[in-house]
Amino acid sequence: SVTYQVQPASISGADVTAEDVVYTGQPQTPEVSVVLNGETLEKDKDYTVSDDSYSDHTDAGTATVTVTGIGNYHETAAGTFNVNPAELTEVSVVQSEALSYDGGNALTPVVEEKAVAVNGQTVTFTYSTEENGTYGSMPTFTESGGYTVYYKASAANHEDAYGSFAVTIDAAENSWTTKPSIDNWTYGEEAKTPAAEATYGTVKVNYTGTANDGEEYNSPDAPSKAGNYTAEFTVD
Repeated sequence: SVTYQVQPASISGADVTAEDVVYTGQPQTPEVSVVLNGETLEKDKDYTVSDDSYSDHTDAGTATVTVTGIGNYHETAAGTFNVNPAELTEVSVVQSEALSYDGGNALTPVVEEKAVAVNGQTVTFTYSTEENGTYGSMPTFTESGGYTVYYKASAANHEDAYGSFAVTIDAAENSWTTKPSIDNWTYGEEAKTPAAEATYGTVKVNYTGTANDGEEYNSPDAPSKAGNYTAEFTVD
């Protein structure tokens, strides 16, 4: 008689695969498939795999799983799978406070940002005046009107979310800081200087009326003939 041994085969050349998963904030341990020389091996008979067999399997990225041969197999084999980024949900940005023209000063929109991230991770918003432009701090505006602002919402282990919202800068309500007035003057005297100032804009004056000789008058220059005239004050 002769005694001999049938040695376990090496599992190191096996093809180890696992389904991709989506980030949840918790360690991911998807089921694995182990194929060697065209034969699908059986878990706990031909190999073992446990939670400790997985590495880099919490954050989004490439994770590794290692199986260990048992029974008719020995040594180890490794494969990879992806932990894909999660999606941000309930993402929105809206202007939350009214803005009015402020004499050409830069106005920064005040907004309400909303987004829900897995595992309560912090979401950061950046902004651009162009779709797919360079995103950064909130843009400012100087003129009244309607504008579109684009946003990008970002969080670790999540896909970026994109969108846009409307910004409205209301026209300012103007008012007189010095009420319009002008004194009478006598023919031959220097014309009186009109008085008027507004919160915004430049005051313009136009004179209309009729001279005593019957000539009609309409000009931004003060009349020189005696007569009855109206000074009209306007601000664009």
